[in-house]
Amino acid sequence: MGIGDDVMWLGDAYQQHLKTGRKQRPTRNGVHIYRGQRLWQRDAYQNIPWIDPKQGDNWEELPQQNRHRPYVGNPDYRPQPAPIVLTEEERAWAQENMPPGPYVIINPDAKWQAHYHNNKHWHDPYWQELALQLSVLGIVTVRLTPPGRTNTYYPALNIDTDTPRRMMAAIERASWVITTDGAPHHISAAFDTPCTVIWGSCTSPHPHPQMAGLSYPGQCNLIAEDPATPCYTVHRECEHCVRLRTAISPTQVIATLNITQIKYARS
Repeated sequence: MGIGDDVMWLGDAYQQHLKTGRKQRPTRNGVHIYRGQRLWQRDAYQNIPWIDPKQGDNWEELPQQNRHRPYVGNPDYRPQPAPIVLTEEERAWAQENMPPGPYVIINPDAKWQAHYHNNKHWHDPYWQELALQLSVLGIVTVRLTPPGRTNTYYPALNIDTDTPRRMMAAIERASWVITTDGAPHHISAAFDTPCTVIWGSCTSPHPHPQMAGLSYPGQCNLIAEDPATPCYTVHRECEHCVRLRTAISPTQVIATLNITQIKYARS
């Protein structure tokens, strides 16, 4: 499971904590270790006062009988914003390394290491054009560069976020986030950071019998096709997903932004 899945688990577990008043601990198939790591050591779960690795109630990451993630085959599932807690050190890093004034985060690197990368990826030249249009509007644009990626997007600032926690701290301070489906849009919901999500057909903001909708209230969702016909292809590269993603233009993305809100956001 990726960071986005962890954030969704955190939101679900928080709702359970509010319901029962009891602390929670992440469990997968009834055990607390996955691929050699204790589940509660994951980045999204750090510093959460209602997660208790010793006495917390078990809360499954894969709660369904077929051991899929909770949104697979469950159109009634809705992701809940997760209360991510940052340390003062993490916030100090963001204050020192991120622009001092309002900025917009773009995320061209969704699933860049996955075999179905292009199914969730927007068109590279579109990201370039988007950064240029934002610059013309006088908006500072930041690309959070994962380790191993090259500096290719201009005039966006490329800031190396070498840990998921630093990515979270950068998103907390941002005026807006522009991304495809993935960890940044879940983290944006956690911090109530305005977010535009570019959807194709690999996943959808709207529920369908095969999968729940993965959007959050208040986010701007751009989708190029009737939400009743998603293909949800994650096992191979899908021409349908790529075609739908590239049908969304930079101009359409710009139209979702509240430019005044961005320019006069918190510094």
